[in-house]
Amino acid sequence: MNVAHPNPSANPYPLPERAVFWFFAVAFLVLFAGYGLREPWPADEPRFVLVAKQMVESGQWLFPHRGIELYPDKPPVYFWLLSLSYGLIGSWRWSFLLPSLLSGMGVLWLVFDLGKRLWQPRAGLWAAIAVLVSIQFIYQFKRAQIDPTLVCMTTAAFYALARYLLLADSRRWLYLGFFLSGLGVITKGVG
Repeated sequence: MNVAHPNPSANPYPLPERAVFWFFAVAFLVLFAGYGLREPWPADEPRFVLVAKQMVESGQWLFPHRGIELYPDKPPVYFWLLSLSYGLIGSWRWSFLLPSLLSGMGVLWLVFDLGKRLWQPRAGLWAAIAVLVSIQFIYQFKRAQIDPTLVCMTTAAFYALARYLLLADSRRWLYLGFFLSGLGVITKGVG
């Protein structure tokens, strides 16, 4: 008697594409709520925006300054992102939250895609939902801090390493994971 074995890669419960679309639409609305309605608040947001503003005005991109003195507390990567956001939008009020918003959407997409690749699309969606509904995620990613950018880089580094180690993808994923790990270190770490 010949018994047919089910294909383990076949998904008996396909995930509709509209479910993924609606999840990311809701996630964007949650992270975007209140965007542009406030100024930077203490303690870190005003200082970070002023350092980025000083970069834009002075043209000194390598060494951040606060006024006339060097700002040695943080590396310049996050300030470059704030300056780039300002260059794209043209208003500090509307641009200072953009790196956090994009980082949050990036983290959710990376979690979804990795879950989809390792298990199935439904698992990836549930993993991304779990990240979005966590209070700390919402709290951090609605602030103009360095931490959301660091979390995005760390998640991207983990994603790249997982693609190489668990999915046996190209060696380029390994190098990308190493690069993103190093970039995360120099985004937050003080030299």
